[in-house]
Amino acid sequence: MSAQTNGHIFSLIADPCLRDLVTEGIAGYLVAPIVSCTLTAEVLENVHERHEHLDGQAVIVADQNLLPLLDALTAEALLTPVMAVGEGAADPGAQARLSRADLFPTPFRMGRFLDRLARNLRKETAVTDRPVFMGPYTLYPLESGIVREEDGTRIALTEKERDILLKLHQQKGRPVSRDELLDDVWGYVPDLETHTLETHIYRLRQKLEPDPAGPVFLITDEDGNGYRLEI
Repeated sequence: MSAQTNGHIFSLIADPCLRDLVTEGIAGYLVAPIVSCTLTAEVLENVHERHEHLDGQAVIVADQNLLPLLDALTAEALLTPVMAVGEGAADPGAQARLSRADLFPTPFRMGRFLDRLARNLRKETAVTDRPVFMGPYTLYPLESGIVREEDGTRIALTEKERDILLKLHQQKGRPVSRDELLDDVWGYVPDLETHTLETHIYRLRQKLEPDPAGPVFLITDEDGNGYRLEI
Protein backbone atom coordinates (compact mmCIF):
# COMPACT_ATOMS: atom_id res chain seq x y z
CA MET A 1 0.00 0.00 0.00
CA SER A 2 1.33 3.44 -0.90
CA ALA A 3 1.68 6.05 1.85
CA GLN A 4 0.01 9.43 1.34
CA THR A 5 2.25 12.47 1.82
CA ASN A 6 1.87 16.21 1.47
CA GLY A 7 5.26 16.76 -0.16
CA HIS A 8 7.01 17.07 -3.48
CA ILE A 9 10.03 15.17 -4.80
CA PHE A 10 12.41 16.81 -7.25
CA SER A 11 14.68 14.42 -9.13
CA LEU A 12 18.04 15.54 -10.50
CA ILE A 13 19.26 12.13 -11.63
CA ALA A 14 21.28 11.90 -14.84
CA ASP A 15 21.77 8.11 -14.92
CA PRO A 16 18.64 6.83 -16.75
CA CYS A 17 18.74 3.37 -15.15
CA LEU A 18 19.10 4.81 -11.66
CA ARG A 19 16.41 7.40 -12.40
CA ASP A 20 13.95 4.70 -13.50
CA LEU A 21 14.80 2.53 -10.49
CA VAL A 22 14.25 5.37 -8.02
CA THR A 23 11.10 6.63 -9.76
CA GLU A 24 9.51 3.18 -9.85
CA GLY A 25 10.44 2.53 -6.22
CA ILE A 26 8.91 5.81 -5.08
CA ALA A 27 5.75 5.31 -7.17
CA GLY A 28 5.13 1.94 -5.52
CA TYR A 29 5.62 3.25 -2.00
CA LEU A 30 4.58 6.92 -1.78
CA VAL A 31 1.75 9.02 -3.15
CA ALA A 32 3.74 12.17 -3.90
CA PRO A 33 4.44 14.16 -7.07
CA ILE A 34 7.83 13.44 -8.67
CA VAL A 35 9.25 16.18 -10.89
CA SER A 36 12.28 15.28 -13.05
CA CYS A 37 14.72 18.16 -13.52
CA THR A 38 17.84 18.45 -15.68
CA LEU A 39 19.44 21.58 -14.21
CA THR A 40 20.26 22.74 -10.69
CA ALA A 41 18.56 26.07 -11.43
CA GLU A 42 15.37 24.21 -12.33
CA VAL A 43 15.40 22.39 -8.99
CA LEU A 44 15.94 25.63 -7.07
CA GLU A 45 13.10 27.34 -8.93
CA ASN A 46 10.72 24.51 -8.02
CA VAL A 47 11.82 24.51 -4.38
CA HIS A 48 11.32 28.27 -4.09
CA GLU A 49 7.83 27.92 -5.55
CA ARG A 50 6.88 25.28 -2.99
CA HIS A 51 8.16 27.46 -0.14
CA GLU A 52 6.35 30.55 -1.40
CA HIS A 53 3.04 28.69 -1.52
CA LEU A 54 3.68 26.73 1.71
CA ASP A 55 2.82 23.71 -0.40
CA GLY A 56 4.22 20.86 1.65
CA GLN A 57 7.78 19.71 2.17
CA ALA A 58 10.16 19.39 -0.77
CA VAL A 59 12.88 16.74 -1.02
CA ILE A 60 15.61 16.64 -3.66
CA VAL A 61 16.99 13.31 -4.92
CA ALA A 62 20.15 13.81 -6.99
CA ASP A 63 23.12 11.99 -8.47
CA GLN A 64 24.74 14.97 -10.23
CA ASN A 65 25.95 18.49 -9.44
CA LEU A 66 25.73 17.62 -5.76
CA LEU A 67 28.24 20.14 -4.42
CA PRO A 68 26.93 23.10 -6.50
CA LEU A 69 23.40 22.12 -5.47
CA LEU A 70 24.24 22.03 -1.76
CA ASP A 71 26.19 25.29 -2.02
CA ALA A 72 23.23 26.98 -3.73
CA LEU A 73 20.78 25.76 -1.10
CA THR A 74 23.06 27.03 1.66
CA ALA A 75 23.55 30.40 -0.05
CA GLU A 76 19.79 30.83 -0.38
CA ALA A 77 19.12 29.66 3.21
CA LEU A 78 16.96 26.75 2.02
CA LEU A 79 16.73 23.81 4.43
CA THR A 80 15.37 21.41 1.81
CA PRO A 81 16.51 17.83 2.50
CA VAL A 82 18.82 16.37 -0.16
CA MET A 83 19.24 12.66 -0.79
CA ALA A 84 22.38 11.88 -2.78
CA VAL A 85 22.26 8.62 -4.73
CA GLY A 86 24.64 6.74 -6.99
CA GLU A 87 28.36 7.22 -7.52
CA GLY A 88 28.33 10.88 -6.50
CA ALA A 89 27.29 9.91 -2.98
CA ALA A 90 30.44 7.80 -2.64
CA ASP A 91 32.98 10.46 -3.71
CA PRO A 92 35.72 10.09 -1.05
CA GLY A 93 37.03 13.58 -1.75
CA ALA A 94 33.73 15.28 -1.02
CA GLN A 95 32.43 13.52 2.09
CA ALA A 96 32.84 16.53 4.39
CA ARG A 97 30.93 18.84 2.06
CA LEU A 98 28.30 16.17 1.40
CA SER A 99 27.61 15.70 5.11
CA ARG A 100 24.45 17.81 4.86
CA ALA A 101 22.88 15.24 2.51
CA ASP A 102 21.58 11.73 3.15
CA LEU A 103 24.03 9.52 1.25
CA PHE A 104 22.96 6.40 -0.64
CA PRO A 105 25.87 5.19 -2.79
CA THR A 106 25.05 2.29 -5.08
CA PRO A 107 24.22 -0.41 -4.37
CA PHE A 108 21.75 0.71 -1.70
CA ARG A 109 18.71 -0.92 -0.13
CA MET A 110 15.59 0.54 -1.69
CA GLY A 111 13.52 -0.10 1.43
CA ARG A 112 15.81 2.00 3.61
CA PHE A 113 15.99 4.72 0.95
CA LEU A 114 12.18 4.91 0.74
CA ASP A 115 11.81 4.93 4.51
CA ARG A 116 14.23 7.85 4.78
CA LEU A 117 12.49 9.66 1.93
CA ALA A 118 9.12 9.31 3.65
CA ARG A 119 10.61 10.63 6.87
CA ASN A 120 12.07 13.64 5.06
CA LEU A 121 8.71 14.37 3.47
CA ARG A 122 7.06 14.38 6.89
CA LYS A 123 9.41 17.05 8.22
CA GLU A 124 7.98 20.52 8.68
CA THR A 125 9.31 22.72 5.89
CA ALA A 126 10.96 25.18 8.25
CA VAL A 127 11.64 22.64 11.05
CA THR A 128 10.21 25.17 13.52
CA ASP A 129 10.17 28.94 13.53
CA ARG A 130 10.14 29.12 17.34
CA PRO A 131 13.29 29.45 19.47
CA VAL A 132 14.23 26.32 21.39
CA PHE A 133 15.57 26.88 24.91
CA MET A 134 18.43 24.56 25.86
CA GLY A 135 19.79 25.46 29.27
CA PRO A 136 22.43 28.17 28.73
CA TYR A 137 21.60 28.40 25.02
CA THR A 138 18.72 29.39 22.77
CA LEU A 139 18.59 27.66 19.39
CA TYR A 140 17.00 29.36 16.39
CA PRO A 141 16.34 26.46 14.00
CA LEU A 142 15.32 28.49 10.96
CA GLU A 143 18.60 30.36 11.03
CA SER A 144 20.72 27.37 12.14
CA GLY A 145 22.17 29.57 14.87
CA ILE A 146 22.45 29.31 18.64
CA VAL A 147 22.88 32.12 21.18
CA ARG A 148 24.75 31.86 24.48
CA GLU A 149 22.40 33.66 26.87
CA GLU A 150 25.12 34.66 29.33
CA ASP A 151 26.80 37.10 26.96
CA GLY A 152 24.62 37.11 23.82
CA THR A 153 27.27 35.43 21.67
CA ARG A 154 25.75 34.07 18.47
CA ILE A 155 27.23 30.85 17.09
CA ALA A 156 26.58 29.52 13.60
CA LEU A 157 25.68 25.85 13.23
CA THR A 158 25.55 23.53 10.27
CA GLU A 159 22.21 21.91 9.50
CA LYS A 160 23.39 18.56 10.88
CA GLU A 161 24.68 20.19 14.08
CA ARG A 162 21.28 21.83 14.50
CA ASP A 163 19.47 18.54 13.89
CA ILE A 164 21.65 16.71 16.43
CA LEU A 165 20.81 19.30 19.09
CA LEU A 166 17.10 19.18 18.24
CA LYS A 167 17.07 15.39 18.44
CA LEU A 168 18.84 15.39 21.81
CA HIS A 169 16.61 18.17 23.15
CA GLN A 170 13.47 16.22 22.20
CA GLN A 171 14.58 13.40 24.48
CA LYS A 172 14.57 15.66 27.58
CA GLY A 173 17.85 14.38 29.00
CA ARG A 174 17.44 10.76 27.92
CA PRO A 175 20.60 9.38 26.31
CA VAL A 176 20.35 8.83 22.56
CA SER A 177 22.45 6.06 21.06
CA ARG A 178 24.86 6.65 18.20
CA ASP A 179 22.84 4.37 15.93
CA GLU A 180 19.63 6.28 16.69
CA LEU A 181 21.30 9.62 15.97
CA LEU A 182 22.81 8.36 12.73
CA ASP A 183 19.51 6.92 11.58
CA ASP A 184 17.42 9.94 12.54
CA VAL A 185 19.79 12.71 11.41
CA TRP A 186 21.55 11.05 8.46
CA GLY A 187 19.48 7.98 7.62
CA TYR A 188 22.62 5.85 7.63
CA VAL A 189 22.53 2.07 7.58
CA PRO A 190 23.65 0.61 10.93
CA ASP A 191 26.90 -0.95 9.69
CA LEU A 192 28.42 2.31 8.48
CA GLU A 193 31.16 3.83 10.62
CA THR A 194 30.19 6.46 13.18
CA HIS A 195 33.16 8.77 12.54
CA THR A 196 30.88 11.31 10.85
CA LEU A 197 28.77 11.61 14.00
CA GLU A 198 31.86 11.77 16.21
CA THR A 199 33.25 14.59 14.08
CA HIS A 200 30.03 16.59 14.43
CA ILE A 201 29.93 16.03 18.20
CA TYR A 202 33.56 17.18 18.43
CA ARG A 203 32.79 20.34 16.45
CA LEU A 204 29.69 21.09 18.52
CA ARG A 205 31.74 20.83 21.70
CA GLN A 206 34.39 23.13 20.26
CA LYS A 207 31.65 25.68 19.60
CA LEU A 208 29.56 25.30 22.76
CA GLU A 209 31.59 23.95 25.66
CA PRO A 210 33.72 26.25 27.89
CA ASP A 211 36.17 23.34 28.09
CA PRO A 212 35.61 20.94 25.16
CA ALA A 213 37.76 18.31 26.87
CA GLY A 214 35.44 18.36 29.90
CA PRO A 215 31.94 18.80 28.44
CA VAL A 216 29.14 19.90 30.76
CA PHE A 217 26.40 20.53 28.16
CA LEU A 218 26.75 17.86 25.45
CA ILE A 219 27.46 14.78 27.51
CA THR A 220 28.62 11.31 26.50
CA ASP A 221 26.36 8.69 28.09
CA GLU A 222 27.80 6.73 31.00
CA ASP A 223 28.08 3.55 28.94
CA GLY A 224 29.82 5.47 26.14
CA ASN A 225 27.27 4.46 23.50
CA GLY A 226 25.37 7.71 23.08
CA TYR A 227 24.86 11.34 24.03
CA ARG A 228 22.51 13.57 25.99
CA LEU A 229 22.08 17.26 26.81
CA GLU A 230 22.58 18.46 30.38
CA ILE A 231 19.90 21.15 30.59
